[in-house]
Amino acid sequence: MESPITSLVTEFKLYCENGLLKEKTQGFFIVIAGLMAFIFGVLSDSIGRRRVFLFAWYFSVIGIVISLISPNLYLITLGNTLSWAGMDMFFSMVFIYSNEIIGGSLR
Repeated sequence: MESPITSLVTEFKLYCENGLLKEKTQGFFIVIAGLMAFIFGVLSDSIGRRRVFLFAWYFSVIGIVISLISPNLYLITLGNTLSWAGMDMFFSMVFIYSNEIIGGSLR
């Protein structure tokens, strides 16, 4: 009898010969998040922290929606990458913005 509980690994058969695909997707997450950190950092200096803060939040929500409705592993990877990059930038912008508000004497 098959278990009613499944995971991404069992559903998309990411074991044995397909096991490397799991590591490739994790590497893809890291590379895209690094690129987005650079892009969002430059954008926050040019168009303002608040706009980038909101854009990162929207970016994350779009990624979550894509992950929820995706029928295959590649769209799940894309959605999770967008979501993760957006949340990473969201928390980075919160940290930077709060340090700017506090001032140098309290840091």
